[in-house]
Amino acid sequence: MGVIMMVNNSAILTRDEYREFNDRVAILQGKGYDLPFEVEFIKKDDTFKVTIYGKHDIDELDKMTEDIKPQRIFP
Repeated sequence: MGVIMMVNNSAILTRDEYREFNDRVAILQGKGYDLPFEVEFIKKDDTFKVTIYGKHDIDELDKMTEDIKPQRIFP
């Protein structure tokens, strides 16, 4: 299986998932990884649309944030 690359991927997250996403971003930033993203709050559903920009190896991101479970918010 090849490396799975993510390019400008979006996901709708619940409040708990968004909190976990922020925890993962903090870990990545602490390790010097730049993960540019944009967040849109969807008031009607009380959810967050998160769009990650650029090309990223999601397997590598999972490894870098493996202390947080469950793995992989973005497919």
